[in-house]
Amino acid sequence: MGVVAESTPPLVHIEDVVKRFPGVVALGGVHLDLYAGEVHALIGENGAGKSSLIKVLSGYYTPDSGVVEIAGKPMHHSVASARSSGVATIHQERQLIPDLTVAENVVLPHWTPSGVWVRPGELQRRAAAALATLVSGVNLSAPARTLSPAVGQMVEIARGLAQNAQILIFDEPTTALSLAERERLFETIERLRASGLAILYVSHNLEEVHRLADRITVMRNGRTVESAPATEFTTQRMVQLMVGRDVRALPAVNEQLGETVLSARGLSRGRRVRNVSFDVRAGEIFALVGLEGSGRTEVARTIFGIDRLDSGEVWVHGRKVDLKSAASGIEAGIGLVPEERKLDGIFPILSVRENISISLLSWISRLGVLSIRKDRALARKSFTALDIRAGSTETEIGNLSGGNQQKVILARWMNRECAVLILDEPTKGIDVGAKAEIYVLIKRAAEEGAAIVLISSDLDECLPVANRFGVMRAGELAAVLERTEISKERIISIATGDHERTVA
Repeated sequence: MGVVAESTPPLVHIEDVVKRFPGVVALGGVHLDLYAGEVHALIGENGAGKSSLIKVLSGYYTPDSGVVEIAGKPMHHSVASARSSGVATIHQERQLIPDLTVAENVVLPHWTPSGVWVRPGELQRRAAAALATLVSGVNLSAPARTLSPAVGQMVEIARGLAQNAQILIFDEPTTALSLAERERLFETIERLRASGLAILYVSHNLEEVHRLADRITVMRNGRTVESAPATEFTTQRMVQLMVGRDVRALPAVNEQLGETVLSARGLSRGRRVRNVSFDVRAGEIFALVGLEGSGRTEVARTIFGIDRLDSGEVWVHGRKVDLKSAASGIEAGIGLVPEERKLDGIFPILSVRENISISLLSWISRLGVLSIRKDRALARKSFTALDIRAGSTETEIGNLSGGNQQKVILARWMNRECAVLILDEPTKGIDVGAKAEIYVLIKRAAEEGAAIVLISSDLDECLPVANRFGVMRAGELAAVLERTEISKERIISIATGDHERTVA
């Protein structure tokens, strides 16, 4: 942990900042001090105002009132001014230009520090110097689109360092990273802190906050509710301050199981899915776990019909499914909540109502004409049943928090009464209060007879709710474990192959 002298003035001082939009108060009084040589965690539920505060500090938003000072000087609110003041933001979604090279992305927007000519040799030298302390072996001439999420993130950090950034903002930086990649990122952040940089770290993952933070600021409803050294916060206290209410515990496992609903037999697709077989019963939650890249998502895509199988069969209620496309999977009673909610799950410019009914159009239409009455009734029913929080059913789904977007996607499939529901990282990027609500809905679907395939990187979430665990490794199903056989340590050991080395 970094050590900040109390007499040291803050590098960033934010006092009573207010930002309003028509009908919405995004920030209603925010206070935050950020010091050089510290990691300051900013936490809060979706909609608490964290993103708006980041945009103020990054120069995208101009506050309506309040004070924002950097190194004791008032901030001029523009992206260029923020950058010149030493602020760099590492966004949750990668902000690289895919067809430019790594070197070109690192030195953006200062390709020509003097004169008007771009000197490729100088450009590569500057990029190499910025990357040197972060990652090795990166081809500076490679297009950015070829980079893994972890390396792309390092390139974005290097861009900030190349611009002499003194303040780095990390916005949910681990959502696309494997466990090993997360550990390397944490080590990088610790080195940056030790070098004197001020780091604002935004995350829903409270374990990460405990691991990294020197101080913590909690936001709720656009306001700062508490800011103090990290040692003064327990996980329970953070949760209570974030949500301002009691959070329901994760539901217990459902013990009332029916007949086999889903049978996967010998599923194979290239090297990513190799001879995978398992069954899931009605009411059962089957957790498919493993390291990033183990083949979990690829199994989901083949069962749903997005990716064509090289070999293998999928059966639902004893009937073989001819998986020609995702439409075939839907027709067979299979629903999929995808891992990348924003890219693959929602239609961001359509309303909540339209996003719910998109998979039910044939059910609420007659002779090809949509029944608006049935459409609206379906949306109202889902609002109540799933406690979707939005202005109305006509609100664009892109304006909702991540947790409420996920509820809408769940409503889409629960209204179809799917026999099989595949959930790929259903709580990714969702705050702690919404996570518990999502798992209550998942258990409800199981209790109503659905066979659930739950894919998650968070074993602490899976352990209380799953009936069985399938552990993936290198495209294969390495083990299927009953509840009586499971522990977090055993699952990790199988996923990494350590159990085989121990036995040998």
